[in-house]
Amino acid sequence: MADRKPLSSRQLQVLWVGAYVLVAVYVCIAEAYGKTFDGRISPWDWAVAVLALWSAWGGHSVSRKLTAQATAEASGMKVLVASRKWSAAQVVALMSAHGVVLWGVVARMVVGCPRWFAALFYVAGVVLLILWKPGKQPVPINR
Repeated sequence: MADRKPLSSRQLQVLWVGAYVLVAVYVCIAEAYGKTFDGRISPWDWAVAVLALWSAWGGHSVSRKLTAQATAEASGMKVLVASRKWSAAQVVALMSAHGVVLWGVVARMVVGCPRWFAALFYVAGVVLLILWKPGKQPVPINR
């Protein structure tokens, strides 16, 4: 495990684009095969909304902590450790944003919420993907 290299910026960008492609696939499937809305929003709809918020907040929190640790490691001249933590923070953020979209899919397919309700999750997930786009690594990787 100690000899694992961190993900490069290019690999993270490929993962980011892959997340967008999967979002499109998931939304198409959810809208094509989702349950029919029965006319009222149930407590289950709100439970899914709370879980989506928890996913976004948790991903942001963990990502922020990993980024702070990466910065601390970089100042301590532990470049490889810092790069690994930075790439882990980027993956956590991407998958958290992706998770918000998946909660929208759950709301649509399992709970049977209205389209506008599920669309809030889809849009929020895409906005988070845009906001949390992987950038350049702050610490150069010596390969």
